[in-house]
Amino acid sequence: MVLYFFAFASGGAAFIYGITFAKMLAQTFGSSTPAASAVTGT
Repeated sequence: MVLYFFAFASGGAAFIYGITFAKMLAQTFGSSTPAASAVTGT
C-alpha cells in the first residue's frame, strides 16, 4: 500500500515538473508546440 502511494506521488511530481518546464520553455520559444517537443524529446 505504501509503495502505491510513493509511485503515485512520484508520478504526480513528474507531471507537475513537466508542465512547469513546458511553460518555462513556452515563454522562451514563444509557442507551446516547440516547448512540448523539447520536453518530450529529452
